[in-house]
Amino acid sequence: MVSHPSIAPYASLELSASPPRAGELRARFMGVTTILLDDGEIAILTDGFFSRPPLGRVIIRKLVSDTKRIDAAFHAAQIEHVAAVFVAHAHYDHAMDCATVALRTGALLIGSESVANIGRGACVPDDRLRIIRGGEIYAFERFNVTVYRTVHSPHARFPGVISEPLSQPARVRAYQEGGCYSFLVEHDGRRILIHPSANVVPGMYEGVRAD
Repeated sequence: MVSHPSIAPYASLELSASPPRAGELRARFMGVTTILLDDGEIAILTDGFFSRPPLGRVIIRKLVSDTKRIDAAFHAAQIEHVAAVFVAHAHYDHAMDCATVALRTGALLIGSESVANIGRGACVPDDRLRIIRGGEIYAFERFNVTVYRTVHSPHARFPGVISEPLSQPARVRAYQEGGCYSFLVEHDGRRILIHPSANVVPGMYEGVRAD
């Protein structure tokens, strides 16, 4: 049996659930590569993966988003409205919950064509889907997000694309990569680089500055 260390000693490091004051940028890590960026007026999210199914379930069962876990995460972070969910790639541990999160928050769902097909399978309206290929810049009030095309870690499973709408329940192999992306988030002079995959294209960040 795997033993997991207690996180109790780190409880004092957790931010309070109160939202940031207007103009105060707050970044909240919520597991895997899910990061909530909120300035009290606009919030954006990367990936939005909250279900976190055990590995045994991933291997033997079809996957369905865990709405109770999503609700608990929303409550803990006081998430109500999100302007956009930026999805790094379409593997289950990044994209499984993205459509549910977009529908619950009114967010745009921004990702590859494969991510868009996850959205379509969950009935996210087409006017709330944005397909990225790298190089796009999205503006949300004081946020500007630049998209970079990158590569997944070597020898990754399920390297293909999702070519048609994907509805849950679905096998883990249905969540094919569909292309990998990173995001440079700029906000009032601050620059945060979110690089969710363990690989890089040499020179892709040449000339890019991040805090």
